[in-house]
Amino acid sequence: MQSDISIPSETLSTNRAGGTAPNLIEEVWRLYDRALAATSNGITIADATHPDKPIIYCNPAFEKITGYSIAEAIGRNCRFLQGPDTDPDALNQIRVALQEQHDCKVTLKNYRKDGTPFWNEFTVSPVRDSNGCVTHFIGVQADITDRFQAEEALKAAEAKYRSIFENATEGIFQTAPDGRYLSANPALARMYGYDSPTELIAKCSANQLYADRTRCASFIAEISKNGSLKEFESCVYRQDGSTTWISENVREVRGENGEILYYEGTVAEIADRKRAEAALRDREYWLKTAIDAVPDAINLTDSEGRWLIANDCALKLLGWETADYQGKTTAELAAAADPRVREILLSWQETDESTWKTGTIASIRQTVPLPTGGSNLFEVRKVPLFNPDGSRKGLAVAGRDITQEVEAEAALRDSEQRFRAIFERAAIGMAVATLEGVAIATNPAFQAMLGRSEAELRGVGLDECAHPEDAQASCELRQQLAGRSRQAYQIEKRYLRPNGSIRWGRLSASVIDSSQGMPQFILEMVEDITDRKQAQLALLQNEAKWRSLILNSSDIITILDKSGRIVYESPSLETV
Repeated sequence: MQSDISIPSETLSTNRAGGTAPNLIEEVWRLYDRALAATSNGITIADATHPDKPIIYCNPAFEKITGYSIAEAIGRNCRFLQGPDTDPDALNQIRVALQEQHDCKVTLKNYRKDGTPFWNEFTVSPVRDSNGCVTHFIGVQADITDRFQAEEALKAAEAKYRSIFENATEGIFQTAPDGRYLSANPALARMYGYDSPTELIAKCSANQLYADRTRCASFIAEISKNGSLKEFESCVYRQDGSTTWISENVREVRGENGEILYYEGTVAEIADRKRAEAALRDREYWLKTAIDAVPDAINLTDSEGRWLIANDCALKLLGWETADYQGKTTAELAAAADPRVREILLSWQETDESTWKTGTIASIRQTVPLPTGGSNLFEVRKVPLFNPDGSRKGLAVAGRDITQEVEAEAALRDSEQRFRAIFERAAIGMAVATLEGVAIATNPAFQAMLGRSEAELRGVGLDECAHPEDAQASCELRQQLAGRSRQAYQIEKRYLRPNGSIRWGRLSASVIDSSQGMPQFILEMVEDITDRKQAQLALLQNEAKWRSLILNSSDIITILDKSGRIVYESPSLETV
C-alpha cells in the first residue's frame, strides 16, 4: 500500500486576494490529527529521506503502548523499542521492506520504556510524493500482547496435554458411536499389541476387543443409561489373539441436539492385578480348605470382636451356617443364639479382654455342651494379633476337643500306676536299661538279688555287675537286640555282689520300642536260680559219690525204676 499525504487542491478555497485559504488546510490537518489520536493503534511517521529514518510523528496510542512520550520518540529510529528477544528474522523483513520500499507486516516482541515486553503486529508502508518518490514511512503498531499470551498459553496447554496424552501409562482414546477409533495414545496401542496408535486406529474397532460379546453389550447399555462408565473390567483380545484384562472409565460426548458425537475415556491394564487376585483366591481356597481340615474349632475376629472366619469344625459345634455369623460380634451372636450356643460364646468371650490386655496367648480348659447332647472338655487357645503400630488387629481362637486325650491320659496314669505296682512288687528281678546296658530303673527284687540299692544301680552298666566270664556273652546278645538281629534272648548268667558272693539268674531280655517303632530300651527280667543251681551242684556231687561207691562195691547191686525195669546192675552180677 502506497500513501499520498498531499492535500487535494479541491479542498482548498481562494480568498479575496486570490490566495489559498490556510484555515482550510489547518482544518484538514486537525481532522487527520484527531483521527490518528482516536485510534488504539500506535502510529508513527518516519522521514524516508534521512539515512536513519527518524520518527517525525507519533500518536498518543504509541505513547500509551510504548510508555515513551512524543518528545522522547521524535528524532529517533524506532529500533529503540527492540530488545534481546526481538525476532531477528522479523527485523530483517522490515529492513528489506525499507530498502526495497514496499509494504511489510510482521509480529514483533518489543519493549516498553519500563523494560516490560509487549507483542505488536507491526505494519510499515511507504508514502510517495506526486513524483513517486518515497518521502516517508508510516508504521502502525497493534498491541496484541493479550492475544499473543493467550495463544502462547493455549500452545503450552496443548503441548502439556499432548505430552500427557503421548506419555501416559494409561490408555487414552476417543471412539465414534460405531466403535471406530478416532484417536488413541501409544499406551493404548501397546496395551492391545499394536506398534503405533496409527496401526491401532487403522486395524482395530473397540467393539471387536471384548472376549465376551455379552460384556460388550452391557458396556454399551450402561453408558446409554448413565452417560458414563467407571472401572468397567473386561477381558479383551490383543492383536496376536492373546487376551488381557482392562479397566475402563468412559463417558459419552453429545452435540447440541443430543446426538452422540463420540466416546472418550481411559484404559488401565489390570492383568497383573487379576493374576494376583486369582492367586489370592487360590491361597484363600487352600487356606480355607486347610483350616476346614483341622479337627479343631477355629475362628478369627477383628479388633472390635466381629467374626470374620469360622471353620467347619466350629460351625458344626455351634450349629451355624456362614451367613449366621459373619460381621457380627460375639455379644450379638450370643444374644441371638440358643441357650447351648450362648453358653459357649459367653464362656469364650470372658477371656477376650484379658487376652488383649496381656498381649500373650491365653489357654483355658472348659466344658462345652455338644449339639448331640452331653458335653466334652475343650482346650481353648486365644492368640491376640496386633498391627505394626501396636493397635489391635484381631483375635485368633482355636478350641480343641481334649476329652479323649484327657481320658487317655487318665487311663495311662492308671495303667502306669498298675504297672508300677507290678514292677515294684514282682518276685522276679526287673531292670530297664539303655541300648548300651546302662540301668535306668530297677525293682526291689533285682536290687535284692544284686545286693545293691536303687541309687547304687541307677546309671551303672549292668555288665559291670555280671561275672567276668559271663559279661561278654550278655553284652553281645544285647547288641544283637539293639541291632534288630534278635528279638529276644534267654540265658543263665552269674552276678557278682559287692561282698564277692555269686548269684545265679535266668535272664530274659527283650526290646522296648519308641512310639516311632525304633529300639529305645532293653527290658531285663532275672529269676534268681541260685538255690536251684546249688541244689543241682549238690545232687551232682552226691550222685558222683554214690556212683563211686557202687562201682567200687563187691556186692551185687541191681537198681529198678518204679515200673520194675532194671536201670542199673553192677558188673559183679555179670560174672555170677
